[in-house]
Amino acid sequence: MSFEKTFGLSIVFIESTLMENGGVPDSVNPSTLIKEAIHVISCGYEEKTEWGKEIGWIYGSVTEDILTGFKMHCRGWRSIYCVPLRPAFKGSAPINLSDRLHQVLGGHLDQLRYSLADTALSGTVSEVVVSNGCKDSHTLTPSFTRSLLFLS
Repeated sequence: MSFEKTFGLSIVFIESTLMENGGVPDSVNPSTLIKEAIHVISCGYEEKTEWGKEIGWIYGSVTEDILTGFKMHCRGWRSIYCVPLRPAFKGSAPINLSDRLHQVLGGHLDQLRYSLADTALSGTVSEVVVSNGCKDSHTLTPSFTRSLLFLS
């Protein structure tokens, strides 16, 4: 299988995956790196690639960031902690109580669904969480755990 079919059409990204500890190839100049970064983060980058099917982002869940992390760590990827001087991302937060409660409820329901999953259902997100016995209980937030205790 070709690298393009596996990792997409970014030469810089492909080169970085072949490096022992990842990183950015020395041969890449900053302007090319910015163009490649924009290309790789685009919405359609992972379509029709093995990266999108096997390693990419998991969609369809309120806690998709946690599930994506599970999936990637179960497959041997490593995380790094990065705190740039200037924030890289500016998120949005709910602006009223109703939206916040909806957000919390959805997150807790997803946590419950994936933390209690004990079998891998083919073609579902729970397969990611349970595959290879890789399941992280640290994703259960204190408020979610209190909710479970209250309900029991």
